[in-house]
Amino acid sequence: MRRRRRTRSNESGQSAQPHGKGANGHSEVSARVARVEALRESTQLSTEQLRRICEAERLGVQGSEELSEGGVPGQARAEEALAFGVSMRRPGYHIFAVGPPGLGKHGQILELLEEAAAGRPAPDAWCYVFNFEQPRAPRALRLKAGRATELRETLAELIEALSDALPRALESPEYIATRRELDERFESRQKDELEAIRTKAEAHDVAVIQTPSGVVMAPVVDGEVLGPMAFQELDVEERKRFEDALEALHTELDDSLRALAGQESKHRQKVEALEEATVRTEVVARLKPVREDFGDYAQVIGYLDALEDDLVEHADAFVAGEGSGQAGQLLGLGAAQGKDEVLRRYQVNVLYEDRKAEGAPVIQEHHPNFENLFGRIDHRANLGAISTDFTMIRPGALHRANGGFLVLDVRQVLMQPMVWEQLKRALRAGELRVESPAQTLGLFSTQSLEPEPVALDVKVVLVGERRLYYLLEAFDPDVSDLFKVMADFESSVERDTELDGFLSLIARRSAELKTSPLDAGALARLVEWGARQAEDAQKLSVAVERIDEVLAEADWQRQERGAERVQREDVQAALEARRRRASRLRDRIAEAMQRDILHVQLEGTKSAQVNGLSVVELGGERFGRPSRITASVQVGQGQLLDIEREVELSGALHAKGVLILGGYLGQVFGRERPLALSARLVFEQSYGGVDGDSASVAETLALLSAISELELRQDLAVTGSMDQHGRVQAIGGVNAKIEGFYELCKNRGLTGTQGVVIPASNTQHLMLSDEVVEAVRAGTFFIYAVETVHQAATLIFDRPAGRRTEAGAFEEGTVFFEVEERLEALARASRHFRSGGSPATVARPPHEAEAPGPREPDPPAARDARPRRIPTWRRRR
Repeated sequence: MRRRRRTRSNESGQSAQPHGKGANGHSEVSARVARVEALRESTQLSTEQLRRICEAERLGVQGSEELSEGGVPGQARAEEALAFGVSMRRPGYHIFAVGPPGLGKHGQILELLEEAAAGRPAPDAWCYVFNFEQPRAPRALRLKAGRATELRETLAELIEALSDALPRALESPEYIATRRELDERFESRQKDELEAIRTKAEAHDVAVIQTPSGVVMAPVVDGEVLGPMAFQELDVEERKRFEDALEALHTELDDSLRALAGQESKHRQKVEALEEATVRTEVVARLKPVREDFGDYAQVIGYLDALEDDLVEHADAFVAGEGSGQAGQLLGLGAAQGKDEVLRRYQVNVLYEDRKAEGAPVIQEHHPNFENLFGRIDHRANLGAISTDFTMIRPGALHRANGGFLVLDVRQVLMQPMVWEQLKRALRAGELRVESPAQTLGLFSTQSLEPEPVALDVKVVLVGERRLYYLLEAFDPDVSDLFKVMADFESSVERDTELDGFLSLIARRSAELKTSPLDAGALARLVEWGARQAEDAQKLSVAVERIDEVLAEADWQRQERGAERVQREDVQAALEARRRRASRLRDRIAEAMQRDILHVQLEGTKSAQVNGLSVVELGGERFGRPSRITASVQVGQGQLLDIEREVELSGALHAKGVLILGGYLGQVFGRERPLALSARLVFEQSYGGVDGDSASVAETLALLSAISELELRQDLAVTGSMDQHGRVQAIGGVNAKIEGFYELCKNRGLTGTQGVVIPASNTQHLMLSDEVVEAVRAGTFFIYAVETVHQAATLIFDRPAGRRTEAGAFEEGTVFFEVEERLEALARASRHFRSGGSPATVARPPHEAEAPGPREPDPPAARDARPRRIPTWRRRR
């Protein structure tokens, strides 16, 4: 069997040529070494490129007390959108403010809204009053600011005054004299009727007797009234005479009593008319100034008219229990209804009115559940019975913000049942109803209040993350109809143009937090930290919440140190403490790698294995984790299998990166022949999810090594995305990835050759720690920035990747030459197996044979078995 002659590594790390090459062979090796060295020097980053220093002397101040305080810089786009949304009064122009959490969006929005609200008039007030026609449907009255409370106080004083005035009016001498005259006329008429009957009865020896139960008649004999027993002892003729007289008198008495009943009814009507006139005169007199005061409001005048009639009808509630006599005999509601329950009808329930406020209201509801947002109807328990009335209607945030602005967190709104749909319904209808969730769903079976809706004029500002906005906008068509204004807040700003604004923001946050002043060194360190948080040396993060945290913790470090001002060392100590608090998992992973539980090789070379880099984020802190990526290749039909994807441990982005990798291999090596291989890629010892395409360059290098059987440097780690043409693209978390690999190398001992290969487009994002920068300056750690997979392969294989010559083949001795030769061998093996050959007779490529010789043509059967197009990479669905 023919064996492939393996190359030996020389002391410089380059692959030596086989013996017998002579001077030309040595010159070729020297040329390849020179090419690698040239690329290494051109891609190696200097210390100035690793971190953009902020020099305290160039800030132009000695400390934060010299800075002017300012808001969050770089938000011109969001502020313009907010200003437009606030001033646009047409329906549907509510505002959806978006941006990452921690930017202090709520504070910025409230500040802008309060400034706009100050120039607007105070909104109208709403109140609920009793509906005398439909008690279950309270009426809503709209009044100018401050007038609703005046109406409530005025009517309360009116009712209190009537409680004293009505009893006095019904016991006045004029009323008593008139009432006595009416009673005497009725009694005189009643007495005359009875006397006439009594006179007729005496003519027939019959007595008319008045008893508590009515009028009775009895026969009289010898001046004595006979009882029933005595009457039966009379002779028959005498009894007959009395019976006929009694029957006739009874008939006449009934007629008289019916006439008296009619007279009594007329008498009662006259008494009621007298009482009503007396009460109405008093009520009208008391209501006259109220009518004059609220004459501009037709709704209020209509309510006062109904109130006047109801007060007259239920005047007994004001005089009940005020003594005996005529005043205590009024007709009306009756004694069964308590005085408090009746008087409650005349109250005014002001939903919300801030008489001291100037301008429009700005309300932020932190807990927007159904009742807090739309109001509720309370109930009271009385002797086991549950009841309610219009005085128990309570306002919600929309009532308090009516005529102004309401700020809501969209995540909180979506988490509350039914709130989102009810909010859209209210904004679309332009009216606000107070009802329970059960009523909204139509599940309320018992009778309840149905208050009249109030007109809704409010500007709603929803605040949330961008993804929530885009999801809602995509799946809910009402969002684009109701929230037409999107205010997009920036999380970072340009460092060069907004540096002064960033420093002003720090000064303001320091003043609001009441921390000690910061010196120039502390300010400079915060500028560097802001760039690191932005993951871009040219930008600064304006995450207000993070700034507040760092300022507060740096001030605590100052207190512990006993200093008067916050200095650079305090800021540095605060940042290190924050990182240390969130480092438990990072330390456990580092320990596992140090003990070789998690295998990561940092020295020597190895085939089909490369060190990739990933990022883990916990507790707001990021750290890099080196990962071992391996590949395996065998004869196949162009399958590229992502093991992470197969076991559902990778996301869509990682799967996309692997498919792009396959496209790159096909574009470089599969234009003239099918890729007759089956390859597998995997993150070794990865037991969690993997996502993102930042490992696609490393996976490509591992696969090229597996195909060519060339070994890769293990003292380098690789990160970077790529396209199908081999261009290396920027990735996220580059600083944490570099520092993670550096810490692992430092823990095991720096060898002086270790480093990281990153995309060249990520150079502008570097804000590495002082320790990494010093290691690069000392020459114990290296960072290379590449633009293509070709450059990355040259560095990691320590030999040129290779270029195609005019003949169309790759340069001999390069990485791509070895890959292409090996692919050709796999293709021949695949054709041979399909033609019925055996593994023992598979021929090696000519350059792998012991004695080079002419290449025999493929047999006709093998040529016929060749596929006529390059197979596409298998994609798992």
